[in-house]
Amino acid sequence: MVAFLCDRYRCTAQKMRFDYRLDYAFMQGRHIVFFAEVKDRPGLAFGFGDGYYISAQKVLMARYLTALTSLSCMLAIRCDDGLMRACDFRHHTQGAVWHGRNKPRDKDDKEPCCIFRWDNFYGFD
Repeated sequence: MVAFLCDRYRCTAQKMRFDYRLDYAFMQGRHIVFFAEVKDRPGLAFGFGDGYYISAQKVLMARYLTALTSLSCMLAIRCDDGLMRACDFRHHTQGAVWHGRNKPRDKDDKEPCCIFRWDNFYGFD
């Protein structure tokens, strides 16, 4: 997915430190052209439920970076159909839920999550 975005936008990807909460800065030379959170979810059907759930902390960081830099921050996902889609974190969210994964080693992996409606996502030609 990252390689696809690099080819599509003629840039390179730099993995960001954990404390930024987002996955990548996409760059041309040393200049960042956009940020992205990249999610591969082969077990999730695109269009299932009321939208895509993502950590409110990631949404906060994405919007903060956009406000600070005027650069876009993309949420790129690939679901069970194998197609990659994206939306901008600037889209309005459709509320919030308490959500997370059920990990055997981390029973408390739940947190506030924002919901991005499926119709906010666009595909790539």
